[in-house]
Amino acid sequence: MPEPNENDVLVRAKELAEHDGYPWDIEFKSWTPGTKVVPQPYLDPGKKQQYLDRARAELREGIRDA
Repeated sequence: MPEPNENDVLVRAKELAEHDGYPWDIEFKSWTPGTKVVPQPYLDPGKKQQYLDRARAELREGIRDA
């Protein structure tokens, strides 16, 4: 079986992360002093790599769980 396309791997990794409640990228917003800041979950580079590895393995095996 051919190696999965890297774009497909990235798309699947982002889907997996979102399913687990993690945004792939941090969204920085401007804020006014005194307003409440809501913390966001954060994916560090190591965790992103884990999602990429998991997505690559799923695509290699043809597993696609929606």
